Amino acid sequence: MNTKKWIVLSAMLIVGVMLLTACKLAGTGQRAELTPTPVAETPAVSTLPEPAMMTMTMVGAITEVRDDGIRVTATDTANTENDVVARFSADTLIVDTQTGGITDGAGVLTEGATIAATISGVMTRSMPPQANAYMIAVNLADNAASQPHYVIADEVTANEDGSVTVLHQNRDLYMKLPADLTVDTMGKDGAAAAAPANLTELKKGDVLLVWFDIVAESFPAQATATRAVLITE
Repeated sequence: MNTKKWIVLSAMLIVGVMLLTACKLAGTGQRAELTPTPVAETPAVSTLPEPAMMTMTMVGAITEVRDDGIRVTATDTANTENDVVARFSADTLIVDTQTGGITDGAGVLTEGATIAATISGVMTRSMPPQANAYMIAVNLADNAASQPHYVIADEVTANEDGSVTVLHQNRDLYMKLPADLTVDTMGKDGAAAAAPANLTELKKGDVLLVWFDIVAESFPAQATATRAVLITE
């Protein structure tokens, strides 16, 4: 047998052995082990509330008084909306920051007056955009602590020390109501109730006007109320 034939026979023998081995593996159900692809660890789920811009507050000057609201041009540079029509409804509160009471706005909602408007984060696509007004604060003082903040309770947590912590609907502020804080109750017409609110009875959806002067720089922000009013129907 010459060298060329020997090489051909050797190659055929090797191929036959390989085919026989493959058939045996297939018959026994064995398969080659694959190296698993590393899977990235799932990041821990954050327990912090996701922010939701349900309301926003802008400080500005009234540039137009309408039958159904006011047009406001922002004077605070931090505000993203410079020109907005704040539309009034039966639920809109007009609050005098000097007295803390609810007023009808007569004589104070005039062109040129500086106000703080808490409006819905949902606006029309008109020019200027329009949004429902929750609260209009008038007679603004130089001291920011005298300005009320419109808070819609999203979560209410009772603390061991008797205080209550309210998470604002925007989910960007934790408001602590101390146990010794008297929370007055007031109707949307400004009529005060005889008895103050019970902290333990506060619930999701309640509307509060709160005053505070120090805000912790955290997220969500944290503050302790120095005054609070529960708004009732």
